[in-house]
Amino acid sequence: IFAKYETVWDAVRVTLEELKMDIRLEDRSGGKIGTHIYEFSNPTLAAGDLAKFCTAPNLTDGTWAKARYEVESIIERLEGNEIQVTINATIGGLKRGFDLKETWVDCPSNGGLERRVYSRIGSKLMGTKYKPSEKEDFWDKSPTYVPGQKTGPDTMPKPDRRP
Repeated sequence: IFAKYETVWDAVRVTLEELKMDIRLEDRSGGKIGTHIYEFSNPTLAAGDLAKFCTAPNLTDGTWAKARYEVESIIERLEGNEIQVTINATIGGLKRGFDLKETWVDCPSNGGLERRVYSRIGSKLMGTKYKPSEKEDFWDKSPTYVPGQKTGPDTMPKPDRRP
């Protein structure tokens, strides 16, 4: 990004706040902004929520009970007014074993959370002309057709009419 360091710093910080990420670390001279861990989800939705952000391993000895993430932003000066922003998301799931022991498991990010942050930062710095070149992420996708699934008014259950 070709902009002043302070402008980029402010855009990253405001973006994280707008996404409801609480700031835990601000080191302007070191170029780092870190967020607190954000825990979300419940046992019913945890596997689906994790799939939005990472590739969670399939569990054979338990279930997912919660999801969490934290974000670290690294803002570096390159040459002149060129600034590089790196967003790193650490994502994990709380595995609840059948013996009820709970363990946090790190899951590799699928890039969805990072793209969301980058997209917001880009819009702040470049305005409405900014169009990310990346593919749509989970939040931007339209529902997809499932073969064999019927839609429309003919799919409502009808009362049983016997003579």
